[in-house]
Amino acid sequence: MARFPTFLSAHRLVIVLVGVVLIVIAMVLVGQSKWRGVAPDHSLVRPQEISEPAFQPSNLDPWPSFRGNAARTGVANTSLPAKLHLVWKYDTKDAIDSTAAIVDGRVYVGTDSGRLLCLDLSDGKLIWEFTEDHMGAIFSSPCVANGRVFFGDYSGHVYAIDATSGRKVWSVALHDEVISSPIAVDNVVVVGSYDYTLNCFDAATGQSKWSFRTDAQVHASPAFLKDSVLIAGCDGYLRTILLKNGEEQSTVSLGGPCAASPAVLDGRVYLGMVHGECLCVDLGKGEVDWQVPAEEDGQHEIETSAAVVAGEGGGSGGVIFGSKDGRVFRLSAKTGQMQWTFTAKGAVESSPTVAGGRVFFGSDTGQLYGLDVRTGARVWDYALGGGIHSSPALGEGRLVVGNKDALFCFGPKVSQRAHEMPESTRPTPAPHGR
Repeated sequence: MARFPTFLSAHRLVIVLVGVVLIVIAMVLVGQSKWRGVAPDHSLVRPQEISEPAFQPSNLDPWPSFRGNAARTGVANTSLPAKLHLVWKYDTKDAIDSTAAIVDGRVYVGTDSGRLLCLDLSDGKLIWEFTEDHMGAIFSSPCVANGRVFFGDYSGHVYAIDATSGRKVWSVALHDEVISSPIAVDNVVVVGSYDYTLNCFDAATGQSKWSFRTDAQVHASPAFLKDSVLIAGCDGYLRTILLKNGEEQSTVSLGGPCAASPAVLDGRVYLGMVHGECLCVDLGKGEVDWQVPAEEDGQHEIETSAAVVAGEGGGSGGVIFGSKDGRVFRLSAKTGQMQWTFTAKGAVESSPTVAGGRVFFGSDTGQLYGLDVRTGARVWDYALGGGIHSSPALGEGRLVVGNKDALFCFGPKVSQRAHEMPESTRPTPAPHGR
């Protein structure tokens, strides 16, 4: 009888000990679960739910004139997103051959029917429109300076328009069409005309400062260097003209007609010729430094202006040309040696422009291209659906280009659909000619 209680106590002790052990094990497992957490189910993360990095521009410089700067190099200082998206499309129902200007959140561009448009860069809405009854097509690219927009038209007029209101400040009639794009420096405006002249006007009043007569039509746009303007013309000469009085400083024979605007960098001028040659003129020596002959086959005519890229890390700079045979190619700025070639679908009459390591241009089949500026490899393209003759404008974090019936703006991805402004929804413009 005395041993029964002892056995019972031992049995109870075993039960208690087993219970304690089970409790400890449970607590350990729970603790490990809390510490390690629950592994995420990666199968629930879909590719379309991963947003691309937000665009954080380091530079938002404007694009105030044809080729982006007074030296006409075609190189922008603005930042562009790594992947370009269509931000908006403005339906002009009218061809655009002039290159847009981008200044202070606005886009200025001319149309082939003789309308100068001002749109909001952010959404493509029309702010104002200017035209006159006698205005011709606007192939001349607008130049924006000191709150005014300067351009020429096919009827031979040069205009100054208030950039804010769209009202005319002054206009001057020349004797033939103006396709050349103006340049504004030192309170004057310089522009060429098919009446064989290069003209300089007071930017504030339109009063003539001087007029220099060449030996043929002046189709190209002038470039500016130090105290002079440079012009290449259909007469086959590169001329350096003193800005203050219009006196000719030097003349270099190019050996044939030139429709392209001179691009100037480090005392050297780069030009593509109507017959397909590519030239470099050394201004210090006053002579052609190198010349690359035209291709023997194909429609090799060059009417586009070159983009000139400075060398990086001690390497040679490059000059990028576009040709009517569809080739876009880069030559060494120092020697003219071929560095790469890319063949587009269709003729290239859109002057190449450069930003952020990429060169952009369009073709007459309506394809907009982006190439790696170092290798010529295609890194981006977009089908606009109509021939592109204007050059891409690169300013304030956007790329703007026109084709045969619309103006397009590319930039970072937006949350809403690209904005379109058809003819029927345009605001009523101010009375013409004001």
